[in-house]
Amino acid sequence: MRYVEFASWRLSKVGLGTSQFANPGWGYGAGYKPHELVRRALTLGITHFDTSSFYGAGHSERILGAIPQNVEGVLVATKLFNVAPSARLVMAQARASVEHLGGPLGLCYLDWANPFINDRSLMAGIRRLRAEGLVAEVGVASYDLARWQ
Repeated sequence: MRYVEFASWRLSKVGLGTSQFANPGWGYGAGYKPHELVRRALTLGITHFDTSSFYGAGHSERILGAIPQNVEGVLVATKLFNVAPSARLVMAQARASVEHLGGPLGLCYLDWANPFINDRSLMAGIRRLRAEGLVAEVGVASYDLARWQ
């Protein structure tokens, strides 16, 4: 396995996305056991997991939350869906993710550059979450470069 340094993590260059955890019909077959898939990924040296609060209404996050908290160097990145211009809603989504995952968010993305929402209001909520120690790193997903800048 190859690794890359990011913030305080040594991340595997190959990560495991978990959107499929919310739907066992995505090709895993009748013996589908996502907890075993996560354990196998850890055994193979995967240290980066991607999830979202909207994958199965938090189901994927709960599966990753079952990873023992003492697994050193694992980064779970989760996405919050950008649906309303409300810092309070973003904060509520993030707090639900913290509960599902069983601890602070290593990397929290705002997902989908909603053309009707000013990102500054959402980032104000993310800044508060960082100040509270609930979010370590922040990013965006599905944003074009001009929007992010």
